[in-house]
Amino acid sequence: MKSQVTDWTLFRIPGRLTAMSTLAISALVFIAYSPGLEMNFIFDDWKNLETLGRLGAQEFIRRSFDPLEPSFLTTFRPLQGLLLGMEYLIFNTSPFGYHCVHIVMHLINSILVLMAINQVAANHRLALLAGLFYATLPVYNLSVFLPSAPDVLAALFYLFAVLFWTIYLRAKKRWAFGLTHLVFVLGLLSKEIVVTLPFVLLLIDCLLIRNTSRATLLLRHYFLMAAIWLIYVIFEIRIQPGTFLSQAYGLGIGNHILFNMARYVAQLIFPWQTELSDQWWLIWTLAPFLVLVVARTNMPLLILSSSWAILNVLPVVMLSEKFSPRFLYLSGVGSALLLALAVEAGWSLLKQQTFFSVVILSMVSLLLLLGAQNVQNASKEINDSMRAQRAAFREISLRHETLSNSTLIYFITPPANIREISGMLYVRYGGGIQTRWLGDGQRLNAQTYQSVLIYDSNQDNSLIEVAVNKSAITNVLLSPSLTFARLIQLEGYELLGNSISAGQRVALVLYWRALERINEDYTVFVHLVCDGEQVVGEDNQPARGRSPTTSWNPNFTIVDVFILSVPPNIATKDQCNIHVGLYELATLQRLPVMNEHGAFISDHIEIESLSIQK
Repeated sequence: MKSQVTDWTLFRIPGRLTAMSTLAISALVFIAYSPGLEMNFIFDDWKNLETLGRLGAQEFIRRSFDPLEPSFLTTFRPLQGLLLGMEYLIFNTSPFGYHCVHIVMHLINSILVLMAINQVAANHRLALLAGLFYATLPVYNLSVFLPSAPDVLAALFYLFAVLFWTIYLRAKKRWAFGLTHLVFVLGLLSKEIVVTLPFVLLLIDCLLIRNTSRATLLLRHYFLMAAIWLIYVIFEIRIQPGTFLSQAYGLGIGNHILFNMARYVAQLIFPWQTELSDQWWLIWTLAPFLVLVVARTNMPLLILSSSWAILNVLPVVMLSEKFSPRFLYLSGVGSALLLALAVEAGWSLLKQQTFFSVVILSMVSLLLLLGAQNVQNASKEINDSMRAQRAAFREISLRHETLSNSTLIYFITPPANIREISGMLYVRYGGGIQTRWLGDGQRLNAQTYQSVLIYDSNQDNSLIEVAVNKSAITNVLLSPSLTFARLIQLEGYELLGNSISAGQRVALVLYWRALERINEDYTVFVHLVCDGEQVVGEDNQPARGRSPTTSWNPNFTIVDVFILSVPPNIATKDQCNIHVGLYELATLQRLPVMNEHGAFISDHIEIESLSIQK
């Protein structure tokens, strides 16, 4: 479809599509996303805030640009780090500013959809419909509500590139050629998804502009872009295996690709829900009818919209451990265009009769309002979810109005969102707070802090605070000559108190080391023995089952924590001993304690004494 327009400029859109279209899109974005202005930080925001605060914005930005640290922001996305650093310098820990920036970027993207499709299709009504739909589709709302998400920033550069490239193809403006390649590079530095851009631009060229027919002309147009693409892909192949994205989300080839593709495409066909659950098969059943209707009116644009959506899904379907509609932010342009094409098809088929025009306009209005309403509902669901996830933080902040400048907060059973809780505690109490947890691989070293708070969890997941007497902490290194069956060495321990009151608890930290690969899963026992009688004891797999002995690497330290709870009715005891050992659960056979000559010493190690006060 060749347009007769010969002189295209960046912001020149015919009269009625200028102010009124922008105003309509702005109004819809505000209606849909205004609740986001009242939201607190969510999910990864907290983790990034803590990192920003501890490193400082300048160091955060520098490390974001360091290709030797590709996992610093999940993977190498330096412009995401630059944006977060600049926001931190301006807004510090005020969420309002961060959300404002993200919502405004989404508004700009919606207007860019309008402008780009107007350039590509030379159809003002189609462009306006696509921009309006894109502004309110709720399927990717989390991309807008989450300031730490790079999707909105990457889409900004992607859409600018489409706009500039279309201007270049139609009017041969050199500045448009240069700007296309500039924003392409900026997009690649924002998120990997932008790697699909050259294919979309080639489709626009071949299907809609149709002025690049010779191979030599194609080569001249796309040589520089192809070179940039190739360099970037080689770079990504080299760094991806070591990134958090690959290690945590399982980036790779497998059967999950087809399943993920079916789910993502179903979400794109019906983008008014953020989670289709098991209903996605129904959407696939209805999809062919929609395609048939649209195909009757504009096959090139149908191919473009479908290809845009699917191409930008391809990189995320390879994540076996992560499915999130948030990743559809860029693919959503294809959905918006497809919906706009469906409306245009209905308009054409019904011969633009007045009655049917009113019906179509009413349906479009209802769909837009439905989308805006579902975005608002999603913001409430996010707030409810975060309220539940902040439970651990809320319990601590209610118990402690302030904390000393050097405080360790240690979770024995860490919440699933422990890194977010750590960020919340940092923002609440300041940089003197260190949040650690069993399983982080670090020694406790409680004596190095002014105060220590140890938290365990009840069966209802509420927190139990274990009192720590800072002046009575014992940190002991044991003789390496004593081993358990020459397999395991107890390197040392920290006892966080030398006395305990009846009905109270005391924490014991054990440091284990495997001397060789272990083929059995052993259970650790810690018993408090007074006058030859066991008063209290706890038996557990190491690290509450999260670090079985068969997973231990030789010569690496394993941290384990036990909480000894003394019964409330026990009499005063001046001296009680703590016995530590290991046994095989199936036979209850204890591992023997041996000296350096292999001689049997005992079936446990007696590590410390403490008193019990009534």
